[in-house]
Amino acid sequence: MATATITTHDGLPLELEHEAFGRRSDPAVLLIMGTGTSMMGWDADLCRLVAQHGYRVIRYDHRDVGRSTKVATSGDPIDAVLSAFGTGDAAPPYSVRDLAADAVGLLDALDVHRAHVVGASLGGIVAQWLAIDHGDRVASLTVASSTTCEPGIGQPTAEAVGALLPAGTTLPEFVEAQVVLRRAIGGPRRRKPRPRPGAARDVAPRRGSPEPPPPGRPGARPGDLAPTSAGWRRRRSWSTAPPPTRWWT
Repeated sequence: MATATITTHDGLPLELEHEAFGRRSDPAVLLIMGTGTSMMGWDADLCRLVAQHGYRVIRYDHRDVGRSTKVATSGDPIDAVLSAFGTGDAAPPYSVRDLAADAVGLLDALDVHRAHVVGASLGGIVAQWLAIDHGDRVASLTVASSTTCEPGIGQPTAEAVGALLPAGTTLPEFVEAQVVLRRAIGGPRRRKPRPRPGAARDVAPRRGSPEPPPPGRPGARPGDLAPTSAGWRRRRSWSTAPPPTRWWT
């Protein structure tokens, strides 16, 4: 891991903790995590897997998260954000748009002109603002478990909102809060089906069918990877055309 120093538009110096996987010369994939979650929310094995397919994968901590700079404010910044979100009675110390500018500052510090941007939850909103304000820096956009912030789109349940609130200060309290959170935002658990006799024959490649390009081939891109319950797998199509913008809500 490493630290990149950036300066915000209002002159505030920030140190953003980050970690990169893969070669500096490979196309960059910027992973943006959600509310109050450090870069560790992006599994290291997933990062390595994507890097093995020819990408430079970058994960990082937002300001006020993990090992990045804690911004000095009067009062609790989380309370201010929640108040602004719920009643509008208070102004948060910074906006989601500011977090998008932080991401651009990190790309600048790492000498990355364009990146495939992937955002989850709040990170998906940050990613959308990054594309709106700095479209020339976005090679493709993937938004997961997020929203456009329109009132009727992608609203969380009351249970999920309650689970996101800070709970406790000790390690056992934190662990218990994380268990509650994962239950609230996670989908139903499914047992992995047992392979039936002859299944291997059904999925075996036909004679003469083209083989997929090897990992790391030139022209590979995040659109060639699809999320599954067991991780990421290759898609069947191997077009080298630019990937379309994806909006997952």
